[in-house]
Amino acid sequence: MATAEREYWRLFVAIPVPAEVKTKIQRTQSLIRQRLPGDAINWTRPEQFHLTLKFLGDVPSDSVPAISDALRTVAVEFRPVALQSRGLGFFPNARVPRVLWAGVTDGSGQLNALQLKIEAACTDFGTEPTEDRFHAHVTLARVKRFRGGIGDDLGKAVLPDLENDFGKWTAKHVELIRSQLFSSGPAYTTLAELPMAKA
Repeated sequence: MATAEREYWRLFVAIPVPAEVKTKIQRTQSLIRQRLPGDAINWTRPEQFHLTLKFLGDVPSDSVPAISDALRTVAVEFRPVALQSRGLGFFPNARVPRVLWAGVTDGSGQLNALQLKIEAACTDFGTEPTEDRFHAHVTLARVKRFRGGIGDDLGKAVLPDLENDFGKWTAKHVELIRSQLFSSGPAYTTLAELPMAKA
């Protein structure tokens, strides 16, 4: 009797961004788009704005309950995290911009501690290597065709909004999310919400 082929899902762990912060980020994103010629850039849809803590890659779908349990154990150790989204930047740098992002910071250092614990909790599940350095951000766009001048064009388009403040919020849970890739772009499905519950 033939065994069923194992199904793999593309997963990541993230903190959601509230609607009012998304709206402010989208407003800036729209202004930048208006200043740029051509179609060399893929723009993130506002409903997909999030703060990624760990990208797992392709993981067996039957591992989701175990991953959720591991994340729940971590999240419950932390108090809700006060966050602020402010300023724009690029990966890897402004000279060769591949990703445009809005920065995210917290005043307590909890966010980095949470990310490290989640990284450790996912060691047995993910296919992606550990990040050298965590940089909290919300992705606004990715350069899909790096051609001459796009770096300068993007840099000039971003300059008027470089220090924009997108707002503050308190993160009270983390999410395990499935990403499915379609011709129209990725679609995200939240598989689990893991509350931060430390008093």
